[in-house]
Amino acid sequence: KTMMTDEPIVQNPQLIHLIQLLRADQNDETQAAFYAALKTAKFMLPVGATRDGDPTIVMITDDQGQDFLPIFTDQANFGKSPDHDQYAVATINDCANFLYEDHDIQGVAINPYGENMLLSRANLFYVAKPDSAKNGEAVRIGEPPRETATLVKHLRDYLAKLRTVHAAYLTTMIRADDTQSLLLVVDADKGTDLHAIVAFAEAYLPETTQFHVSPNDNELGRYVSGEFAPFYQR
Repeated sequence: KTMMTDEPIVQNPQLIHLIQLLRADQNDETQAAFYAALKTAKFMLPVGATRDGDPTIVMITDDQGQDFLPIFTDQANFGKSPDHDQYAVATINDCANFLYEDHDIQGVAINPYGENMLLSRANLFYVAKPDSAKNGEAVRIGEPPRETATLVKHLRDYLAKLRTVHAAYLTTMIRADDTQSLLLVVDADKGTDLHAIVAFAEAYLPETTQFHVSPNDNELGRYVSGEFAPFYQR
């Protein structure tokens, strides 16, 4: 990525408007509009430099000591950032790739000194699939670990209340470099709010677990629903 001088002007008035709408009234419609805008938006990502002069991404840390990737919607918001004057232009997919490589980043903070809209890892991976998972990288799928029993129990109760969900499968996804994450595959009617399921599940995830949610109508989803037994069925 080139630095500031060559970059186009980044502006996202529509996205800021949608964040405000979402805050005022969080429902399926405002959420869907926000996530749709997020997929196409370009952001200003602060960058620093290593001793060798290579660009590096910059983190911000919250009161609990958790790291987030700060991204800004425009110059005015970027200007509120206390100690960064260089940036690269990044999409939400770029951010997903950074989080995929670095397990310690908890999520993304949009305009941390303004709207401070936080997106968790699971929500981010639902919106933007990291490149390495979608470019045909060989992943192995296995049974979920035993410590997910609590998650499964709570998900069963929760999914039973959602009429549009027909079945759900939980597996472990193992990448070529042996990093593991949980994969929840949901067989649901089109338009079902998978974000709500992600938000619910996050409270019961084992510590530091990577978590992905997939509908069952893509290649990965079809494989899982063909090979594994559902933990929930309507």
